[in-house]
Amino acid sequence: MKNLLLGIAICIPAIQIMAKDTSTDVSQNTSWTLKLGAGRGEVRNENYDYGTSSAYRISAEYNPRYFGFELGATNANYSIKKMEELDKNIALIFSEGQPISYFQYLNFGKATDKGEFVKMNFLDIGPTLHLRPGKTLDPYVSVGVGIGSSDAKSYRSFGRLGLRTNFERAFVFLEAEVSNIHRYISGTDLAYQDYSAWFGIGSYLGTIESKDGSPTESARADKLEAFAFR
Repeated sequence: MKNLLLGIAICIPAIQIMAKDTSTDVSQNTSWTLKLGAGRGEVRNENYDYGTSSAYRISAEYNPRYFGFELGATNANYSIKKMEELDKNIALIFSEGQPISYFQYLNFGKATDKGEFVKMNFLDIGPTLHLRPGKTLDPYVSVGVGIGSSDAKSYRSFGRLGLRTNFERAFVFLEAEVSNIHRYISGTDLAYQDYSAWFGIGSYLGTIESKDGSPTESARADKLEAFAFR
């Protein structure tokens, strides 16, 4: 997963350079957008146990030009398994080197420890910076914080590196996100790191401003008007 995020981070500047002369200016329709996205990645806790993460997000962004502001709600699920190497070491200690006892302790540990599953809902807020607003390809960066609700008080900070592909009224986006999460249970701070890749769609809200006609059409209209009043 880290290689995937690194690849996205490397490709976005390259895409920006390649698209500089080839992309068309589709003109940003309105300042408000609505976004829906899904993400999947890898999560680790403070004991270096790791697992998978999956999340869904709905957000609204106010982006008049280069700088924007995004408010969203994220539903995240984290499934973490204890390191297998730790189970082996514990089984080896308790079995005192006896093969049969070793496998008994190892299987017992796997059966009793189902790992950790955490579900959180976050309210996220933060600024965005668009490098090529209104262009077909628009790379952007975003940072922010979130307040979560689960079985304990939860907070997180995050950073995103994304690429938006604009169409007339809608767009699709790719994001690489890194977040640091903290859960406070009975005075204990449980820390997690989440590395995820996101894909989503979005829509411009509001009406499209009418575009002026081409110079040829304007000249033709002027000629017809002049002919009509002769």
